[in-house]
Amino acid sequence: MGVNYRALCFELVDKLESCSGSSEPMVLKARELLALPDPSRYKRGEHNIAAILTPELVRKMRRLRDEGWTYRQLASEFDVDEKHAWRICKRVAWGWLDA
Repeated sequence: MGVNYRALCFELVDKLESCSGSSEPMVLKARELLALPDPSRYKRGEHNIAAILTPELVRKMRRLRDEGWTYRQLASEFDVDEKHAWRICKRVAWGWLDA
């Protein structure tokens, strides 16, 4: 079996921390480099910092698509890219949102 280098790095950082303290810049940088992305940073839907749509607008977009609007019309109406309008209507984006 191969060596788990990530686990070894964590051990080394722990030893370094026990010798020099947790507020040491080298320890802080090492912990930052080894840390996994924080899942709480990646929010879905309207809770995402870059979101311009709300669940109500997504439902309205899907309803308008069912009524025959084109993706170009939807994109213009909701100020999103045509590809994103397609992704929303096909439930690739915002797929977790009920109908």
